[in-house]
Amino acid sequence: GYGDARRGGDNYGGSRDAPRDDFPGLGGQDTRRQQQSRSAPASSNSTERQEEEVDYKTKRKQEEKVKREEAEAKKKAEDELKQKAEEEAKAAAAIAAAELNEKSKDIVATLLSSGEKGEALLSSATKLFEEAGGPPTLEALAYGILKSLSDPADREWIKKDAYGSLLADMRSGKGSTKKEVSLLFGVQRFYSDIEFPKNDKGVPMMQSVFYSLYNDDIVEEDGFQEWRDDEDESIPGKFKALIQVTDFFTWLNDAEEEESEEEEA
Repeated sequence: GYGDARRGGDNYGGSRDAPRDDFPGLGGQDTRRQQQSRSAPASSNSTERQEEEVDYKTKRKQEEKVKREEAEAKKKAEDELKQKAEEEAKAAAAIAAAELNEKSKDIVATLLSSGEKGEALLSSATKLFEEAGGPPTLEALAYGILKSLSDPADREWIKKDAYGSLLADMRSGKGSTKKEVSLLFGVQRFYSDIEFPKNDKGVPMMQSVFYSLYNDDIVEEDGFQEWRDDEDESIPGKFKALIQVTDFFTWLNDAEEEESEEEEA
């Protein structure tokens, strides 16, 4: 009996810990606490990683925004410099054109005052241009010739034995189409000044001049087309001028189409 009581000490107050299975409630609480203590660091690490990712993305967005703003500012500055350079170049070109125009007027006045025409005029003009440092613009020459006429409907000035030889010589060579456009602008300016009158047949005088310039080989098709498409607003009367020469361009386009058909045939 005493021995049993001593052995019973294992069950009733002995120093040995009771099996955890004998106290499932207590054992479960210890297990959950251990699991929670073990899982806490993992949860904390995950939160830290998420915060780091947010911080990284925010930083990236800020960096991209700064780069974008810097690029936009750089482009704006470049555009402003480009625009300024273009405006300065345009202003310089306008000044140069005005100076050339004034110089051209003086040369044309001297040329026309000689009273010479045909080959004699061409010979005198060559010498005069050398002395003046260059020829006048064809715009100034065409305008000066037309202004000197007593009858604005007169087209004899275009003939070779009048001013035609000089005009043909001046527009030949490099940049001939551009020179022809300049000549046509001179015609436009003159007829704009006198408000685009018509001849006794009711035909616009400017249109009659266009026909003669074409027929006498002073201005070619490309010159007329370039003049029509040119948007230079410094010469007054372009819109009204285009209305004056509508029939001419219809005829010119039809003639080009007929030539193309003949070549294909």
